[in-house]
Amino acid sequence: MPDDLLQYVIGPTPYSSVWLWTAIGLTLLLGAWYAGVFVLTSRRRRP
Repeated sequence: MPDDLLQYVIGPTPYSSVWLWTAIGLTLLLGAWYAGVFVLTSRRRRP
């Protein structure tokens, strides 16, 4: 079987795990950013 037809039988190559860890890291960074903005901009009333 020619190699060009073999790609349809085997399927696409899986994505790299680097993309998964990049997405997880960016999500955590975004959550930390929002938490930091919330903490730094919240006004604490002191009696």
